[in-house]
This record gives sequence, C-alpha cells and structure tokens, in this order.
Amino acid sequence: MSVAERLAVLTPEQRALFEVLRQKQQKAARILKPPPIPRVTGPTGEGDWPLSLDQERYWFMEQLYPGGAGLNITAATRMRGPLSPPRVERALAEIVRRHAAWRTVFPSVDGRPVQRVLSARPVPVPVIDLGALPADRREDEVHRLVREGTAAPFDLERGPLLRARLVRLGEGEHLCLLAVHHLVTDWISSHIVWAELAAIYDALARGERLALPEPPVQYPDFAVWQRGWLQGEVLDELTSWWRERLAGFPVDLDLPTDRPRPAQLRMRGGRLPFTIPSELAGGLRGLARQEGATLFMLVLALTATVLQRDSGQERLILGANNANRNRPEIEPVIGCFLTQVPFPLDLGGDPTFRELLARVRQSALGSYAHQDLPFGQLIQAIDLPRDPSRQALIQALVQVLDAQHATAASAEFASEAVDAWDGRSRYDLMLTVFDHTDHLQGGLEYDADLFDPATAARRRERFLLLAAAAVADPDRRLSELPVLTEAALHQAAAEWNDTTPAVPAGPSAATIPGLFAEQAARAPEAVAVVCGDETLTYAELDRRAREVAGRLLRAGVAPESRIAVPAERSLDL
Repeated sequence: MSVAERLAVLTPEQRALFEVLRQKQQKAARILKPPPIPRVTGPTGEGDWPLSLDQERYWFMEQLYPGGAGLNITAATRMRGPLSPPRVERALAEIVRRHAAWRTVFPSVDGRPVQRVLSARPVPVPVIDLGALPADRREDEVHRLVREGTAAPFDLERGPLLRARLVRLGEGEHLCLLAVHHLVTDWISSHIVWAELAAIYDALARGERLALPEPPVQYPDFAVWQRGWLQGEVLDELTSWWRERLAGFPVDLDLPTDRPRPAQLRMRGGRLPFTIPSELAGGLRGLARQEGATLFMLVLALTATVLQRDSGQERLILGANNANRNRPEIEPVIGCFLTQVPFPLDLGGDPTFRELLARVRQSALGSYAHQDLPFGQLIQAIDLPRDPSRQALIQALVQVLDAQHATAASAEFASEAVDAWDGRSRYDLMLTVFDHTDHLQGGLEYDADLFDPATAARRRERFLLLAAAAVADPDRRLSELPVLTEAALHQAAAEWNDTTPAVPAGPSAATIPGLFAEQAARAPEAVAVVCGDETLTYAELDRRAREVAGRLLRAGVAPESRIAVPAERSLDL
C-alpha cells in the first residue's frame, strides 16, 4: 500500500494527528541539522582552547580517580616486510605534526581545564626485539607489553598523551603498539593513524614529499563549534527527546551474577572469542537486508533476546559506541569524537524475532537521529545519580566493526590490525563483532568480578544458538527460540538433576573456615574483600583472621562465647 493509499483510509482526527507529528519531525530535523564547522585555529592549532563536552566528562573522570589508567587505549598493527624503524618514527612524528589532538595537554587555568595545543615535537619509538623468544613466549610477552603500556598513567598537564613502541617479532615482522589517552583519540582515529602511517612511510621510502592534504579543521575547532551549536533550542530538542524516550525504562541491567557486585567498578575483565562461519554469517546479513535493517541492528536484537532471558526484564537499555563524526570536515581528523548512544528496547508481548527486529530498527533510527547529544549531557538530562559500581545507564554494549577498515595499504609492507585487548572490561558485558568479507568474528567481554568464565561461555553459546535459530525461522516467537545447546540440556537434565549428595571428605569438609582456607590456598592473590578504595586478598584476609583467632585463644575465649566488636564499617570490621 502506497503512502497516499494509507493516508486515504485515515479518519479526519487521525490525519490531523499525522500532520502534527509530521510538522514536529520536520521542525526537529531542521533544528538538529548540524551547520558547517569553521576553522578558528591557526595553521598549527597552537594555543588554549575549550574542551569538547565528551573531553570534559573524561577529564572529570580522571580527577575522580587520579593516577588511574581506565581511559587509556591501545591500538596495534602488524607490519610484514622489511621495515626501517627510523622511518616509522619520522612518519609518526609527521602524524603528530598534522593533528593538533596529539600535541595537546590539559592544564587548569583559573580552576577550569583547557586543551593546550603545543608545537610539534619528536615522538620516540623504542624497538623491543622479541625475535629470539619461542613463538609461544613471544605472544605472552606481547600481551604483557600491551597490558603494561595501557596500565601506565599519563600526565595530563605535561603530556605527551601518546606512547609508541615497535616490537620486532622476527625477520620482516614487526608490531607497532600505540598507547593513547582517550582525551585525544578514539576508534576511528586509529584507522586514520594506520592509513596515514602507511602513506607517509611510503613517501619517505621513495624520497618524495607527502601528498596527503592537510586536515580541513583541527580538533579544537570541533570543540569550539560543538559548544556553540549544542545550546538553546538544539539542546532543548535533544534533551527533551531523550527524557521522553527513556521514560519507563530501567536504568540498570539486572543480570544474575556469580558474585556480589563490588562497591566500585574495577574493570577486571575476561573475554571469550567466537567465529560465525560464512553460511550463517550470510544468513544473518540476508535477514537484515530483507527487513531493511543493518547487521548491527540484527546483532543488537539477538543480544537483547539473550539478556531478556537472563534478566527477566522485558524492557532493556543496551548501548553502542557512536563515531559522532556528523560533519565531513572532521572525518579525517584525529581526536576524541566517539560517544555512547543508548538504545531502549521493548521485548514485551512475546514478539516474533522478525517483529523484534522491526522494533530494534525503529529504536535505533530514533537514537541515531538524536545521537549528537554527548553521553555526559544525556546522563545529566535524565538526572541519573552516580553509581561507582557500574557504568551509568549502559551496562551492556554492542558493536559491529568493519574489519576491512582496520588495515592500511602500503607499498613497503603488509599490515593488519591486531587484537590489543588489555585485560579490562569497562562494562558488565560487551559484545564485539568484526565483519569480514566471508565470515564474522568477535568476542564477548565480561566483568570478571561479576561472572565466571563458564557463565560467560553459556551466554556466548546462547547467542550463537539464537543466531542460527533466527535465520532458520525469524517468525518464531521469542519464547519458542531455543535457549540451551544439546550439551547444556544434558547438563541440566542429567548432571544438575543428580540428587545424590556430594559430600566432600576431609577435616575441612563443608565448614566455612575450611572452605575459606581452601579458597585462600587456591587463589591467594585474588581479591576477597572490597571496602571503598581498599581491598584485601584472600592471603591477607587469612593472615588477619589467624591473628585475631590467636589473640582470642590467648585471652581464653571459649567456643560459643559472645564477643562485642565496636568498630566502624571498614576492612578491619
């Protein structure tokens, strides 16, 4: 049925309502159309400039947790072919010259942070030679270097906010590691860096001048423009839309956990990889095309189905990282543009998967149309109180990334992006899917303080099982879709339903002190107690408990005696 035919069957009241909604949408589209970004910085961008709104949020997070490294990002690319480390260093120095963001520090002026763009400076690229190590030890050492580089804090006021290392893995094979603070970079920026590094390296190898055009604007131009645009009726339109859209949705994802949630988010992560073979990957892409959706929307619908089963919540808020490059001027610019976008999803009424995908598509289109409100301003708009134990509003994040964008073409070397996971998880759950030409590859990150690896593995298997079931029959209702693999069904029916009691033997069997002693022996360095910013490992707690027990015995305290403990809530208590 055409639009004209649909309008013809409406009652006068329905047509009047339709016209009101149409005019409202047209007004919102006019208000929210971003204007061009003018160049206000000089040729080099040097000077003091205001922070962008997302930079301001990250800066305040750094003040809350000084000396931490929670906002450090590591990117890595593998280079195969004869490589000149001095040439890599010169190419990286040219990138820093071209992009003001990587020459920026963040001092305070009159009690407020500014981004201060400095003049270009050399970027040291030390070479670490791992060529003599066996292959398995090389990989372990690379992971250690990634974690070490990411964990080292940056001095925001003095800089630089960039560290580079070149790791030699063998003859003609290197790994370039970049650790950068999120204040001056994001995911798209790493693509820009690798592409420019290859182009500049090739030009240096040929002895030619670089042919890359200069960026049309610098990051401070965006920051000034953003603060000028996001005010008045633009800000009112965005904040009012998000308040209305999120009303009635729970702000916390209520997943059952294997352990109590710590009082403060510590980002101890685990990750499980997965691969979706070409046939199923093709089926998922085909279903998305058939329904006018993207692969991301389909993955979002699958994830929501899994989490609805686990949490029992019919209304969920999932999130995604958003590139936030809404103007062509900033597409080739390195900087902190990325923000988070929430997707409120309603799974009520037991829809078919096809119907759910339509709901997800509608929700995503609405969120995308209002994506220009930075996440920090969105949190303020809905007046969400701060909870240090979890991420605000978004505790489960989904991202689908184009694997082809992570490579860079060079005449001198072959390059490919390398997984540089640093062992941290910033969310309760984060599902990442890399879209390759013939298959899908991804990983499920999880908060290891909350979930055991086995729990995360079951969640991963349910996601893959649902993906196959949705492709096979998208018209099945969510309640009809399978939730357990054959192995999980056998475990639930045979192993978990075994009513024969398993009583452990030995002197420590089934006693709390005995079980604690076993845990302390198994994992002495694991965190046992958290109180504010302080922690105790199992070994430390065991030592303190034994000291207290010794004092009680020496005082003549007998079993079943009552002991008063006048103490404030603390680790000692």
